[in-house]
Amino acid sequence: MDMQETLRYTVTLDDCDSQGFLDICRLADKAAAAATTRNRLEGAGRQVLMEKLHAVWMIHRIRLRQYRHAHIGDELVGYGSGRTLCGNQYAHFGELYLNGELLASINVMIMPVVLKSRRRLNCKNIEPLFSTPALNEAPSFEILPTLEDVEYSHEKSFTPDDCDSNASHLSFFRYPALMRDLLPAGKDEHPLISLLQLDYIRECVADSKIVLGCVPNGKGYTVQARHKNGKPCFNAYVEYSAE
Repeated sequence: MDMQETLRYTVTLDDCDSQGFLDICRLADKAAAAATTRNRLEGAGRQVLMEKLHAVWMIHRIRLRQYRHAHIGDELVGYGSGRTLCGNQYAHFGELYLNGELLASINVMIMPVVLKSRRRLNCKNIEPLFSTPALNEAPSFEILPTLEDVEYSHEKSFTPDDCDSNASHLSFFRYPALMRDLLPAGKDEHPLISLLQLDYIRECVADSKIVLGCVPNGKGYTVQARHKNGKPCFNAYVEYSAE
């Protein structure tokens, strides 16, 4: 796979929890940045997309794997693949390294979306924005099945302060935090996440409210969220491993 260095980042105090571990939300953010920065390097970054099409990149699905922990002061080096065209989405692959050892890897599915209407654009139509062709090497990964026997026992509301200035919605990397209180390993525990998949279905915006539920499933746990009107918000699956 064609990989290029796309990120160098030093972990800060704000990136970590009270015990100095890099928070899973920031890990997801930096891993996705390593993967998708090639859009900018190859001519179709966020600013170009906004100027040309009044559109933004929205992440539709991630699959994250964590191999070790990072702490305050650690310097991360990220690599990103070229994009793969998968129907109406792009697939990217990214890796984060710490001291030459693999820290985390991520598969990311993204799509261009018109900001105001939330209309999904056809990826093939925006290919002329890029300076290099799509690779068409890496297959897409499957969406998570929706489980029916989930009790939605938790509730979460969102304010304007929770939402970003780019698309006025909850940023993709903040979703793992919504899951922590439901999972056996909460925010004060630090098992490695051997697999985290998040399928983003319907975004959270200011003044929206969701309900969440968690059930054991196979080797891990399924977490699902629904908006108060009953429409799905996201589906997720998590597995842990010992260090």
